[in-house]
Amino acid sequence: MAIILKQRDKDIMKFIEKYEGITIQQCGKMFFKNSKFPYDSARLRLKKLYNHKYLKRYEFSKNGFLVYCINKSRRLSLHKIHLLNFYAEMINQGCKILSFDTEVEYMNCKIRPDGVVMYEFNNEIFPLIIEIDLTNMTSIKKYEALYKTGELQKTYGNDVFPLICIIGHNGDRKSNSFLNVSYLDFDLNDFNKKVLMA
Repeated sequence: MAIILKQRDKDIMKFIEKYEGITIQQCGKMFFKNSKFPYDSARLRLKKLYNHKYLKRYEFSKNGFLVYCINKSRRLSLHKIHLLNFYAEMINQGCKILSFDTEVEYMNCKIRPDGVVMYEFNNEIFPLIIEIDLTNMTSIKKYEALYKTGELQKTYGNDVFPLICIIGHNGDRKSNSFLNVSYLDFDLNDFNKKVLMA
């Protein structure tokens, strides 16, 4: 027997179509955050959508968790998984995502961050840059050079330069830059303090 698609189901599928996949944890944080058991609610609903052939799924080989998708030939990279984890955590913490871009270049293509976000939190709007350090460590010097060009200040305002969030193995690392930099581990521990209260 076919299921009746709820608006939330349509929103989930729209997200998957745009970003090419979603994990159960991400889905719970974004679409079931007001549920008593967000993970379990997301798991059951995604499984139902899968069983009724609205979604496909595959096991992410590096970690063994399930990714739900529409097109199995377009699989998420580990970089993209971490970016979407960040996106989901922002929603979970009460942020409104205004834009979330992964194809941004600065300084004539010399700097290509993994993600650039514009979000609203507590009635204020903030820009944010995300770097995922899986193998290489992000050089803050390149962002200091970008700051000196004034390129981003023309976009965001004279006194505004985005917070730079670096996600990697060194979540307890401290910055010695004049820029606002936050280091997070892959589990995004202390997200609220390091990102939203930075």
